[in-house]
Amino acid sequence: MNRFLTTAAYIFLGSPLVAQDSLESMPHAELVERCIDAVDEEKDASQFAVELYSRERFHLGEENAAKGKRCLESVYGDSFVFTGRRFVSPERDARAKRVARELREANEKRANDLEAARRARVYELKKQQSAKESAYVAEVAKVCEEELARDRFRALTTPICGEIFKIRGLP
Repeated sequence: MNRFLTTAAYIFLGSPLVAQDSLESMPHAELVERCIDAVDEEKDASQFAVELYSRERFHLGEENAAKGKRCLESVYGDSFVFTGRRFVSPERDARAKRVARELREANEKRANDLEAARRARVYELKKQQSAKESAYVAEVAKVCEEELARDRFRALTTPICGEIFKIRGLP
């Protein structure tokens, strides 16, 4: 009896895995039939529709193609056609392309914004550096002018003061 319960538990717990495997290996026509049955009975047909929409490179007769189209349209709410040995939805494809384009444009804009922010930061840092250098040169020039007033020979022969006087001229 205990062995029977254990076996029953394994079968019961393992059945969703078997159902999924059987859905993937289910023939196309049977998949279409099960989907239409679920739609007609107003049950959840999404698992059948997802499997049917994901399949490629298969053949269906006109009747099954029409049923598959009806199944997919009732689950997804978009129009579908069976072409190229698979179901396609021009609406879904157009939405996917639009979303991909919008995502690409958003990424490009973000990259441009980041580059503009980087350039603005570099400009600001260069401006700050230039201001610091100008302040340094102004202080050195002030000290050189004070030194010139105290000791003319020393101010004129100190290399840094000499450079400043060459550029600015003597005060």
